[in-house]
Amino acid sequence: VGSASGAVVLTALIVFLSSVLV
Repeated sequence: VGSASGAVVLTALIVFLSSVLV
């Protein structure tokens, strides 16, 4: 469960950073 949650958080951060940088 922790790993899955971490993956979701990382994905959200990547999408957020990508939208901000672009």
